[in-house]
Amino acid sequence: MVRNFKDFLPLFLNENRSRWLNSFSKPAEEIIAGTSTFVSELNDDLSSHPELTKLCQVTNKNYDTFYSKKENFIRQRQDSIELFEYLIIDTIFSSVAYFNPYFVLGKRMFEGFIEVKSNSIAQALTTKITSQNDDSILDVIDGGIINWLSSEEVELLHLDKESILPLNEESNNYLDEFKTFLEYAHERNLGLISLRNPRESDLINLKND
Repeated sequence: MVRNFKDFLPLFLNENRSRWLNSFSKPAEEIIAGTSTFVSELNDDLSSHPELTKLCQVTNKNYDTFYSKKENFIRQRQDSIELFEYLIIDTIFSSVAYFNPYFVLGKRMFEGFIEVKSNSIAQALTTKITSQNDDSILDVIDGGIINWLSSEEVELLHLDKESILPLNEESNNYLDEFKTFLEYAHERNLGLISLRNPRESDLINLKND
């Protein structure tokens, strides 16, 4: 659907989104053309770009060998990436996912309240849901998709939930809420998506068909 960007865009651009697109410094037509090219170059799940993936294969990453080149890649395509991030989030939450209920995870909160047994399935999956791949283009501008777990991964995390422990007594409430949320997703055979700086008011009002 999104892969066929030019065909899909008219379905996406309602009045509010068109107004947002026209607020860019570049003409909307130029941004649309650039985004169409950008989307056509992405990998199968639309989460990464081959040029970034190639950069990530550099060993001993430092500012000169990786981070400056990644910044340059993003800067050259910033408008296209921003439009794509906006489009992909709204498309997901209006077609295949629900924003409510949600859990305020917070990477720093999670790491400050919870410890996970080393080398456990839970450790691998909680690391995944709180971390972004270096070559991801889904959250590089101003909030977006950090990562996700499939329903099968949620089931595995649920089975190993006893490996997730409170860091101290003050962490109990946070951990209980997290496990309640995990239980909700598991009982309904759902996956989970983690977001950074989500547009809550917009996403809550999206209609999921």
